[in-house]
Formats: sequence, C-alpha cells, structure tokens
Amino acid sequence: MTPSIVVEACGFSAASRARTGTITLQPADATVAQLRTLVDEYFRREHQLGFYAEKLGMTVDRLNDHVKRATGVTAGHLIRQRLLTEAKRQLVFTTQPIQDIAEELSFSDPSHFARFFRKQTGTTPHEFRDRRG
Repeated sequence: MTPSIVVEACGFSAASRARTGTITLQPADATVAQLRTLVDEYFRREHQLGFYAEKLGMTVDRLNDHVKRATGVTAGHLIRQRLLTEAKRQLVFTTQPIQDIAEELSFSDPSHFARFFRKQTGTTPHEFRDRRG
C-alpha cells in the first residue's frame, strides 16, 4: 500500500504533503465524509447537488466551495465519479442491458446515460463493455 492510501484508509488526509514533501496527518473533513456517505446511499436516484446540500444544511455554493478546498475537486465531481464507478462495475461484472443500467442509475433515458459515460471516459458504454469482456 502506498502512504497516501494508508493515510486515507485511516481517516486522515495528506493535504500538507504537496507543500512540504512530508505527510502531516490531519483528521479527514467531517463534511466531506458526510457527503460521501450520502452519495453512497442516494447516488442511484439523486444526481443533483442541491439534494445533498439540503441534506447537509448548506447552500450548493457553500458545499461546493467547502469540498473543493478540502479535496481539490467539486462536490459534483464526487457524485459523477460515484455514478461512473457503479456504471463501470455493472458493465464489467454483469450482462445487464445498458438500458437497464441507465434506468437503475436514474438517467432519464439510455442516450443521456451514454452521453454522460462518454463525456467522463471518452468511450461509449458498449465500447467499454466490449473492451473489458
């Protein structure tokens, strides 16, 4: 395991490493941890940042700013990555039709899912599945 993985697995972030070249352990950000928990619970049916901001009792802008400062990426990016991870998992490990995967992940139609997937990966769900199969 690399040090960053060990550090993150222990619930700490290594934000200071880039500045000093050493790892200073800091407690992981509670808001980010709560957001990740909510995303894991609701990502299949809730893709909008407003839903998560409301659950956390903050505005969308405040949540985005907070997450960006803590992680270097936006809250929307975290949601999209969770969706993408699940889509890839289903494409690789199941024979479920792409239309069904799109529906299960609450995309309005399969073409919207395909556009999302291609924008994130540079390939279509069909191509991704064929290369992994």
